[in-house]
Amino acid sequence: TTGDPPRPPFFMVSNHLSYVDIVVYAARLGCVFISRGDVADWPGIGLLTRTVGTIFVNREKMQDIPRVIGEINLALDEGVGVVLFPEGVSGAGDRVLPFHPSLLEPAAKANYPVSYASISYRTMPDETPAYLAVNWWENVRFSEHARELLKLSSIEASITFGSHAIRSDDRKALAKSLWSAVNDQFT
Repeated sequence: TTGDPPRPPFFMVSNHLSYVDIVVYAARLGCVFISRGDVADWPGIGLLTRTVGTIFVNREKMQDIPRVIGEINLALDEGVGVVLFPEGVSGAGDRVLPFHPSLLEPAAKANYPVSYASISYRTMPDETPAYLAVNWWENVRFSEHARELLKLSSIEASITFGSHAIRSDDRKALAKSLWSAVNDQFT
């Protein structure tokens, strides 16, 4: 890790590369995650996300957003850190995808400071590169990806925590500022 992790309670955003991100952040931070609802039912990953504490959102129903915002506020009120991957999907790791602002509403409404971090992975030089074996993107089936991941002798995960928290009372402006901060430090 580089930089100081936020202290609970915190609201933090990060780029998203893989389901491995959850393991890495859970090992480093006391936190809950926000994830799309169907992940709860996925083999393996569903159990992992339920075990580490996840707030699930039904992205098919916009009326689910107020419930999720309530759960975010409850977690923060209880002194827990909340981690959001506002890209909404995991990517290849060649860039930070645009941030969706909707779940930043509780932070914007309360002018709550939002921390940020970036995550990246490396594999051994003679093994499949991280963007193919660790990062999970496009239409690769989970079973195929997990098989490739488990072939690796080691993975190096790097987290860079942001130097400061960002505030804004406008969720769209907040999303843009956070995206810019994560993008600037992403390696």
